[in-house]
Amino acid sequence: ILLGYAAIIVLGTIFTYAKYNIFQSPGLSISQLFDKLIIIFSISGLIVLFFSIFSILGKRKIEKELED
Repeated sequence: ILLGYAAIIVLGTIFTYAKYNIFQSPGLSISQLFDKLIIIFSISGLIVLFFSIFSILGKRKIEKELED
């Protein structure tokens, strides 16, 4: 799960850097990039959290159905 979280963070960072430095003329400074990283960390964390919760709930449901 942590490896997936790290991959999402890296992809989000690369996408954000490319979006602001390739497609916009002034680009991002390092401090602005770190401000964007806070948003990337929080959104990615929520995605991983919901994925983990749904996988745990799904596993419990499958185990309960197999017991019946």
